[in-house]
Amino acid sequence: MTQPTPIHQPRSRILCVDSNSSYLRLCLRELEPRGLMVEVAATGAEALHHLRSTRYDLLCLATDLPDLMGMEVLHQLRADLGLVNLPVVVTSTGNLLDDLQHIARHPNVVLLRKPFSGVRLAALIKRLLSSTPTSPSSGQA
Repeated sequence: MTQPTPIHQPRSRILCVDSNSSYLRLCLRELEPRGLMVEVAATGAEALHHLRSTRYDLLCLATDLPDLMGMEVLHQLRADLGLVNLPVVVTSTGNLLDDLQHIARHPNVVLLRKPFSGVRLAALIKRLLSSTPTSPSSGQA
């Protein structure tokens, strides 16, 4: 079995937020071997805590969190934390039209429907990181 191709050098920092531990394990299993530093959170409050204290290059955010809806986290990320340029992959099993309406209000956000493969997630993250004008862990407050 061949090693996954690194996505971005120097190492980019990713925060994956999902209450489903299977998706968090998928993120770790697929992204870390590609040279990404992956941190995980299971709730919206935990995600916001991480985002206040650490600089990330990309956020992978589920919409169905136990405490806050992912769209609430996205709004706080943009409005309260001022992280308007942070690329975000929103993962969802919800209503497609509702999800698209919510993410259309925010720049640098893409929707990834569940279920998804680790290969698909890695390819999307590679594309987003390569199109981000700032270097890893820079350009954020």
